[in-house]
Amino acid sequence: MRKKCTFYGQVQGVGFRYVTNIVAEKYGLYGWVRNNKDGSVTLVIEGLDDSIKFMIDYLKNFFHENIDKVEELKEKEEKLTSFDIKHES
Repeated sequence: MRKKCTFYGQVQGVGFRYVTNIVAEKYGLYGWVRNNKDGSVTLVIEGLDDSIKFMIDYLKNFFHENIDKVEELKEKEEKLTSFDIKHES
Protein backbone atom coordinates (compact mmCIF):
# COMPACT_ATOMS: atom_id res chain seq x y z
CA MET A 1 0.00 0.00 0.00
CA ARG A 2 1.09 3.58 -0.62
CA LYS A 3 -0.37 6.81 0.71
CA LYS A 4 0.41 10.45 0.13
CA CYS A 5 -0.59 12.72 3.01
CA THR A 6 -0.37 16.47 3.28
CA PHE A 7 -0.50 17.90 6.78
CA TYR A 8 -1.66 21.51 7.17
CA GLY A 9 -1.33 23.80 10.16
CA GLN A 10 1.74 24.74 12.16
CA VAL A 11 3.61 21.57 11.22
CA GLN A 12 7.02 23.00 10.33
CA GLY A 13 9.65 23.73 12.96
CA VAL A 14 8.11 21.35 15.50
CA GLY A 15 10.09 18.16 14.75
CA PHE A 16 7.45 16.71 12.44
CA ARG A 17 9.89 15.32 9.86
CA TYR A 18 12.21 13.98 12.57
CA VAL A 19 9.40 12.11 14.36
CA THR A 20 8.09 10.81 11.04
CA ASN A 21 11.51 9.40 10.20
CA ILE A 22 11.78 7.62 13.56
CA VAL A 23 8.30 6.06 13.26
CA ALA A 24 8.95 4.96 9.65
CA GLU A 25 12.18 3.22 10.63
CA LYS A 26 10.60 1.56 13.66
CA TYR A 27 7.72 0.11 11.63
CA GLY A 28 9.60 -0.78 8.44
CA LEU A 29 7.93 1.86 6.26
CA TYR A 30 9.48 3.46 3.20
CA GLY A 31 8.98 6.80 1.49
CA TRP A 32 9.80 10.41 2.21
CA VAL A 33 8.70 13.53 4.06
CA ARG A 34 9.24 17.15 3.03
CA ASN A 35 8.34 20.69 4.06
CA ASN A 36 6.40 22.66 1.46
CA LYS A 37 6.69 26.38 0.75
CA ASP A 38 3.08 26.95 1.85
CA GLY A 39 3.90 25.74 5.39
CA SER A 40 2.44 22.26 4.97
CA VAL A 41 4.32 18.95 5.13
CA THR A 42 3.95 16.15 2.58
CA LEU A 43 4.47 12.50 3.51
CA VAL A 44 4.63 9.63 1.03
CA ILE A 45 4.67 6.25 2.71
CA GLU A 46 4.69 2.62 1.55
CA GLY A 47 4.30 -0.56 3.56
CA LEU A 48 1.73 -2.76 5.23
CA ASP A 49 -1.77 -1.28 5.53
CA ASP A 50 -1.86 -1.57 9.34
CA SER A 51 1.58 0.03 9.71
CA ILE A 52 0.64 2.96 7.47
CA LYS A 53 -2.63 3.49 9.35
CA PHE A 54 -0.75 3.35 12.67
CA MET A 55 1.82 5.90 11.48
CA ILE A 56 -0.76 8.39 10.22
CA ASP A 57 -2.84 8.03 13.40
CA TYR A 58 0.30 8.40 15.53
CA LEU A 59 1.30 11.63 13.75
CA LYS A 60 -2.26 13.01 14.03
CA ASN A 61 -2.28 12.31 17.78
CA PHE A 62 1.30 13.37 18.54
CA PHE A 63 0.93 16.67 16.66
CA HIS A 64 -2.79 17.21 17.31
CA GLU A 65 -2.19 20.79 18.49
CA ASN A 66 -0.29 21.63 15.28
CA ILE A 67 -2.44 19.97 12.62
CA ASP A 68 -5.47 21.77 11.20
CA LYS A 69 -6.20 19.38 8.33
CA VAL A 70 -4.83 16.23 6.66
CA GLU A 71 -5.41 15.23 3.05
CA GLU A 72 -4.85 11.52 2.34
CA LEU A 73 -4.63 9.92 -1.09
CA LYS A 74 -3.94 6.33 -2.08
CA GLU A 75 -1.31 6.01 -4.79
CA LYS A 76 0.24 3.23 -6.84
CA GLU A 77 3.19 1.61 -5.07
CA GLU A 78 6.67 2.24 -6.40
CA LYS A 79 8.42 -0.36 -4.21
CA LEU A 80 10.55 2.19 -2.35
CA THR A 81 13.43 0.80 -0.29
CA SER A 82 14.31 3.63 2.11
CA PHE A 83 12.86 6.57 4.01
CA ASP A 84 14.21 10.05 3.33
CA ILE A 85 13.79 13.56 4.66
CA LYS A 86 13.69 15.77 1.56
CA HIS A 87 14.44 19.45 1.25
CA GLU A 88 11.64 21.98 0.85
CA SER A 89 9.89 22.20 -2.48
